[in-house]
Amino acid sequence: MLLACLFLCIGGAFAQTQVNGTVVSQDDGQPVIGATVMVPGTNVGAVTDADGKFSLQMPANKKTIRITYVGMEALEVSARPNMRIVLTSDRQALDEVIVVAFGTQKRSSFTGSAAVVGSEELSQKITTNVADALIGSVPGLQIRGSSGQPGASQGSIHIRGVASMYADTEPLVIIDGAPYSGNLSNIPQDDIESITVLKDAASAALYGARGAAGVVLITTKKGKSQEAQVNVDMKWGSNSRAVQDYETITNPAQFMEVYYKQFYNYAVAHGLDNNAANKWVNDRIISGQSWGLQYNPFTIPTGQYLIGLDGKLNPNATLGRAYVYGGETYYMLPDDWQDAAYHNGFRQEYNVNVSGGTTKSSFYTSASYLNEDGIIDNSNYERFTGRVKADYQAKEWLRVGANVGFVHSNMEENPNFSVSSLGSNNMAYYTSMIAPIYPLYVRGLDANGNPYIRTDQYGHKQYDYGVPAT
Repeated sequence: MLLACLFLCIGGAFAQTQVNGTVVSQDDGQPVIGATVMVPGTNVGAVTDADGKFSLQMPANKKTIRITYVGMEALEVSARPNMRIVLTSDRQALDEVIVVAFGTQKRSSFTGSAAVVGSEELSQKITTNVADALIGSVPGLQIRGSSGQPGASQGSIHIRGVASMYADTEPLVIIDGAPYSGNLSNIPQDDIESITVLKDAASAALYGARGAAGVVLITTKKGKSQEAQVNVDMKWGSNSRAVQDYETITNPAQFMEVYYKQFYNYAVAHGLDNNAANKWVNDRIISGQSWGLQYNPFTIPTGQYLIGLDGKLNPNATLGRAYVYGGETYYMLPDDWQDAAYHNGFRQEYNVNVSGGTTKSSFYTSASYLNEDGIIDNSNYERFTGRVKADYQAKEWLRVGANVGFVHSNMEENPNFSVSSLGSNNMAYYTSMIAPIYPLYVRGLDANGNPYIRTDQYGHKQYDYGVPAT
């Protein structure tokens, strides 16, 4: 089938509100440069510029923004235009403990550049891959995901840009002191105590050449000297397509008019008058071999053109057209391809952990189950995990411990999430490019002349694979 589509720009959006403002310090009234401004529960955010100013688009259903900056207390306020936000110093944060190669040290004594994301901040973000929880929390961190597939790897992570053209530009990931090269989706977020990101030369000084592009240190939870605690955490949610499309033409009549106009202008530029150009385009707009659309979803009276001299759709044209092919009567109607391609996926997660300890010993054990459906069919991620972390001070000079984890995951991967293919086998790309005149399903007419979607012997909807233009 020959499909000719017109692509203007990708898909329509929700109503949003412009919010802007300035962030200053309470201590000296000076602008705070590089403060992170986020809309809680979303990935929408901004970073303040050299004047402490920021601007972002608020989703319609959100009313507050959260402002964070290292060494200052986080602040959540109601969003409004032309805001002036004052941040106060967090004296406690200055003594925050940072995990480094040889143990821990206070932030006040650490001379390098580092960002710490604690378990409390992590708990406010619902993610499958823990790397996504760092978005908006670590200045200078850039993450480019490989796909929207549930359970997919974290993609490319860059700390303060690309460090080299030829050497490895991915940061070194350390989990509880051991290098880790696996998928971060295998680590339950509920098991993480803190994430420290080392961003400057200190990472190379501590870890050598492997840390030249930065280091991400993940520390899992352990038991504390207290009575045993049992924590149960259950989450249910729904996944939907988050990427907002740019504005596109979704009206079949409007598409026909725009498509007509470009070739009408071509005809006029080559010397045809208004009437001749109109006839030349109408004769070719459907069945033309080089640029004809091959599909005409409109019924027009015999002897009339689809597009009039004014460039508008014939007012006598009606959407929907019956035609005969192979001795059978069919009915053509355009479909919403994106609506058929995407759906809401159900997400469920269960975490149970037991922890405790004494002055000489501690233990932490957890079990987790996650099942996440993707936004297209045949994309699913299921994960079972277990962890046991215990230590015992047997003698003053002897301390024994164990840190054992188990992960079993299964990812049902749909190739239509491909980021390398720009063809009909990439559903995410193709459904955003298809013109709004083409049918997705084959339709027939019932005894009363009403169109219906035809099904095969198994009850599956029949897809339209293309027929010659008639």
